[in-house]
Amino acid sequence: MCGLTGLFLSVFVVYAQIPPYSTAEKQVRNKIVPYFEAYRSKLANINSSGIRNVEVDTVRQFINIYGNNTFSTQPFTKQVINSIYADVKSVLPKRFANYKITVYADGLPIEKQQSDDMRNSIMSNRLWRGIDYTGKPWVRNISVPYRPSKGLDGRHIALWASHGRYFKQALNCWNWQRPSIFATSEDLFTQTIVVPFLIPMLERSGAIVYTPRERDWQELEAIVDNDPNSKGTYKEYGKGWGKVPAPGFAHAKEIYLEGDNPFTDGTARMIATSTKGETASAEWIPDFDEAGNYAVYVSYQPIKWAVNDAQYTIVHGGIKTVVKVNQQMGGGTWVYLGTFAFGKGNGDDNKVVLSNYSSTKGFVSADAVRFGGGMGNIARGLDGETPTTSGMPRFLEGARYSMQWAGMPYEVYSSRQGTNDYPDDINARPYAINYLSGGSVYNPGLEGQKVPFELSLAVHSDAGFRKDDQLIGTLGIYTLQNEGIDVFNTGVSRYTSRNATELALQEVQNEIRTAVPEWPRRRLVNDNYSETRNPEFPSFIVETLSHQNFSDLHYGQDPYFKFLLARGIYKAVLKYVNLMHGTNEVVQPLPVRSFAIAQPNPRESAVTLSWKPTADKRSPSSTPTGYILYTRKGDADFDNGMYIGNGKTSISVLLDSDEMYDFKVTAVNDGGESMDSEVLSAYISSKSLSSKKKSTMLIVNAFTRLCGPAEVNNDSLQGFDIKAEYGVPYKMFPGFSGEQTCFTKSTIGKETEDGLGFSNRQMNGKIVTGNTFDYPHTHGKAVAELKGWSFVSCSKEAFEEMGSTSGYTIIDIIGGLQKEDWSLTSKPLFSEGMKNQLKTFLNKGGKVLLTGAYIASGLTNNADSIFASRWLKYCDGERTSDSIPVVIRQDKMSYEIYTDANKYCYAVQHPSGLIGVNGSIPLADFDGQDICATVAYGRGKYRVVCSSVPLECIKDEKLRNKTMEQYVKFLAK
Repeated sequence: MCGLTGLFLSVFVVYAQIPPYSTAEKQVRNKIVPYFEAYRSKLANINSSGIRNVEVDTVRQFINIYGNNTFSTQPFTKQVINSIYADVKSVLPKRFANYKITVYADGLPIEKQQSDDMRNSIMSNRLWRGIDYTGKPWVRNISVPYRPSKGLDGRHIALWASHGRYFKQALNCWNWQRPSIFATSEDLFTQTIVVPFLIPMLERSGAIVYTPRERDWQELEAIVDNDPNSKGTYKEYGKGWGKVPAPGFAHAKEIYLEGDNPFTDGTARMIATSTKGETASAEWIPDFDEAGNYAVYVSYQPIKWAVNDAQYTIVHGGIKTVVKVNQQMGGGTWVYLGTFAFGKGNGDDNKVVLSNYSSTKGFVSADAVRFGGGMGNIARGLDGETPTTSGMPRFLEGARYSMQWAGMPYEVYSSRQGTNDYPDDINARPYAINYLSGGSVYNPGLEGQKVPFELSLAVHSDAGFRKDDQLIGTLGIYTLQNEGIDVFNTGVSRYTSRNATELALQEVQNEIRTAVPEWPRRRLVNDNYSETRNPEFPSFIVETLSHQNFSDLHYGQDPYFKFLLARGIYKAVLKYVNLMHGTNEVVQPLPVRSFAIAQPNPRESAVTLSWKPTADKRSPSSTPTGYILYTRKGDADFDNGMYIGNGKTSISVLLDSDEMYDFKVTAVNDGGESMDSEVLSAYISSKSLSSKKKSTMLIVNAFTRLCGPAEVNNDSLQGFDIKAEYGVPYKMFPGFSGEQTCFTKSTIGKETEDGLGFSNRQMNGKIVTGNTFDYPHTHGKAVAELKGWSFVSCSKEAFEEMGSTSGYTIIDIIGGLQKEDWSLTSKPLFSEGMKNQLKTFLNKGGKVLLTGAYIASGLTNNADSIFASRWLKYCDGERTSDSIPVVIRQDKMSYEIYTDANKYCYAVQHPSGLIGVNGSIPLADFDGQDICATVAYGRGKYRVVCSSVPLECIKDEKLRNKTMEQYVKFLAK
């Protein structure tokens, strides 16, 4: 009875302490509540706002207004803050004119939320305030000929693309974390932003980027180790090598079970350093099943007296790239050094070498080296069941499995002790970076591997749709407290994560709006997400768009949109990191344009390379101050580049005759290096140098197209039809889950087979090759086989601007998959500049070779059709049958072309034919279909060959070269 009396009394006391609103509060509420409920942000799409509470103190004369969660999700710029205070003061009764008014959001006055002036004194607790890592970075490529002093040089960033394949205990099988919709899924889609665009942008700005998910799309893998089961050879040279006291890596198993750690199964090696030059080294020589690009990961064990400049030399295609690794941090795991091109088999042209040379006395450690991303090798299953692997390349799996393969402690990747992989995967991402960063200046409160990560970010997409076909846009997520604590281990306020998130949304929207003016910005959300709650340094999530909303994915599937989105995030990271340290940033340049190679004197083997800078109107600091020319000779890989300064946009290069050369150019400044230009090629035949007969070909890469898959969009149907066309991805692309099977617009929102966008899973793990921007190499290699012809090459833009083409006998136009389409960068093959150049050239007796899948079927206007008919002697023909294998028959030989997705070349999914007109004759046809594939016209000096079969799509290299030989023989008559 006494207990009940006490309970009633407590309740009464609490109730009695809640007073009714005072007259002053009522007056304030009557004016303030309607204002906030009607309030809408001009900078972001947020729902209706409101207030949580109002405090009025008539004695001390202040009013505190607490906005609700929705109100807090908008950006608070200085202009917004001033506008809100002015509006509030204007609606309040006059009796409150002299009151101090404070409006709160996310628990702080909105003036302390100001994001466009982070350096003012109010915001100082969100800056590093002298906390800085000034030691040697974890990894540094010392072979690059530039250093981005005002970019992100030496800054360590953790970054990952959302979800991946995981083992679902409830179903006892491997599953995807997100549905297959509109021919993709979040598990795939976000990687196609992060890997080809965002990571390179950050790295080219000088950042060391770590990702807890596998970053290499190469499904092959070669591991070379001092322990058995190597796919290659490990060698040691010099005296003094010994065994590391602690365990090391060994590839002891093909399949790893729960709790297995490959980094404790073997041994590692160590040796004392030499400060006077190399006295010992170790070599890892892999044996590759296929030539290709492979990520290189090294490993070493934490040892006492480790040096901070262990010198690794990666020999790739005979080219040497030197990378220094700070072995005082990040041991016992895979450490990424870069991605390089290696040849098939094994040999001294493809290897990794660790030297014992160092600037300081100490020790270097040598353990396994891994080449390539590989296939998933972590097996999962319920108790009593046979564990299985995912069956997918490792890059498609969740971080949980990559982290186990990387030797992370069990509690990092299996916080649920193997009972639930879904939260394990989400938690593994922040837990891994906390473990790696523990003990660094940015994470002093935890023990770990001392890697100085100072920012983490995750790139996601989210669900949601609109029936009115409007865009949904980009959202940002951060977390202000972790178990009630609102500061990091460094004492820096967690509110800094809000500022980072706001910068990201601002920069992403601004960048995208250069191409999509209506792109919306959504809310800033303070929420309890593991990826933003658990990191012990600033972190945020960018929800790029809604993968369930067709209007969003219409742009999201476009490679150029992904480039803009990534550049926006990169600019935000650049700006935020420099703000945190009180330094000024410079934005890395955009890629160069109008790239060309010319041979000024046909009797000399010197060529001139020229290009033009591309202006970034949003970022004036991005103006290039120099350029880097990369060269590949013969079968070697590209070299490490040569810096070209003094504002020069051209250079003369002396070529060895009878050698194939490839070139690419990047723009640089103090902020970093641009993405690569296209690859152009040149070959100077010794015979052509001495021949009186003009025998130089100009190869024009007119294939510039990038776009998403074919679209269906009308009143009743909507979606992506990859059966009609995959589109043209940027280089290599693993982003398709499968064919969309439901296009019924009225079923939007359903995630079942009859829901709009539902797609099968038949393409998960399959690479689709898009535009690799290097086709002059393929054409040129065939020309070089002719032994007597020289060639140079240029971009489409450079050709259109070219003053004279009189020095060339043949112009080879690479049409590829070029045509007008639905993309942001749509351009026709036959621009006015292209047509004018070809007319002039043909009128002067020049010969033209034109190949491309859409040179006829892609003609969309009457003027282009007339041009093709009159000047190139063809018109559009029939489409080939999908039920008959595509085989081209040409002069007693036949060959196949790529018609389906593959990792070697883009596919011509639905070849179409040509019809010869005005005297042209058939040169090749589609076998068994009575459809012409290639036509030729020759009358006097006027000669053209046009084919709807792209030369680069011919599977067999010998037949490809033979085809080029026949074309040239006809044209050169």
